[in-house]
Amino acid sequence: MRVAPLLAFGIATATGASAAAAQSAFEGVITATAYAEGQGTEVVFRVKGGKIRMELIEDGDRGILIADGTGSVISVDDAERVYYRVPPPPDRGPELPDLVRLGRSETVAGHRCEYFRYPLSAEDGEAVDVCIATGLGFMGWIRAELSSPAEERRLRRQFPAGAVILKAVEPGGAVAFLVAKIERTRLSDALFAPPAGYREVRLPGSE
Repeated sequence: MRVAPLLAFGIATATGASAAAAQSAFEGVITATAYAEGQGTEVVFRVKGGKIRMELIEDGDRGILIADGTGSVISVDDAERVYYRVPPPPDRGPELPDLVRLGRSETVAGHRCEYFRYPLSAEDGEAVDVCIATGLGFMGWIRAELSSPAEERRLRRQFPAGAVILKAVEPGGAVAFLVAKIERTRLSDALFAPPAGYREVRLPGSE
């Protein structure tokens, strides 16, 4: 099972009555590594409330995804100096089951987290174990595409005060995702917009 594409993606603050429990909106940088087939890829999340910029750095190449807090997701191609607006995934399929508490915890990057079994689908039983911290906001996931509305609803329903996945472990025990550092710092709004001078390329069907 290849878990590296299941990178943590959308962080947003809790709303309504849950907001106080989620403490203040997180602003800062989360640095992690995603592992697949024995290889690690550095992943850097720059987060400002409901906005997030995710950078994957591998062999000197950088991939960038930006969620601007309005529901729009931007994919940036540095080599071509262009960007794309990614359409949201369709809201289809069955509601996913809740995560199952596993009864153990760990400290990762200075934050206490609790382990849960995270089902990856409603049909085939595929799952990973994830260590979740609350109080930093809310974190969803992506596979090869952006996380589905059903996945977002599942996490918000079960963790109304917020959920950040600090570590993911495959069934065989191999670490698939690990946060190394969480730094609170002020970030410029320009990080969460298309880079200046880059050209937008329209994806087929997005007209």
